Amino acid sequence: MPRKRFHGLAEDKQRHILMVAEHEFADRGFDGASYNRIIERAGVSKGAMYYYFEDKEDLYTTVLRASTERYLAVVGAEPTPVTTAAQYWQQVEESVRRGARFWRTEPHTAGLVRSFVRAAARGEVSDGIREMRDVYRQTLSLFVGVGQAVGAVRTDLPLDLLIELLLSVGEGMDVWVADHLDELDDDALDALAVQMCDLYRRLAAPLQEVS
Repeated sequence: MPRKRFHGLAEDKQRHILMVAEHEFADRGFDGASYNRIIERAGVSKGAMYYYFEDKEDLYTTVLRASTERYLAVVGAEPTPVTTAAQYWQQVEESVRRGARFWRTEPHTAGLVRSFVRAAARGEVSDGIREMRDVYRQTLSLFVGVGQAVGAVRTDLPLDLLIELLLSVGEGMDVWVADHLDELDDDALDALAVQMCDLYRRLAAPLQEVS
């Protein structure tokens, strides 16, 4: 968590420091990111930065948390009530589409997600990565619960297994989009969102619905 003195800074100064750090972590990953380069580009002294954050991992966790909050504010952290499976999957598709468009407006956030997904795959699980994956698990749990209530989501698998499968698919898609974002226009992103939703449906829908 940032130290109290960070929260005492003007909001534009806070945003500037976090954005500089986000670009560095997105481009180079946690291990490759230079804390000194972040400090220099943020225009603060090393002593001041240590007044704001305990260390590089504390800054990384703060950046991940801030970017996740922005992402969920756009895509929707909680599903709206629905009464049919069709309504449910339409809502999921809209959420995925908003997420894909979000990467367009904040491409470094896509790079940041790519960095922590790849770090987690290598077994480099920091407190920040663990925290963010837990946030996404909770969000998926809410969506799965609504889907199961209207018969749109299967109930034959253990809930935690289904959540992990969906999380893995979502992270894989996020990494691919981050790698190819420059090649995708808005129409391509919308088409990809439909395909992403179809992958979710084929994995999560009851077998009779998929068939």
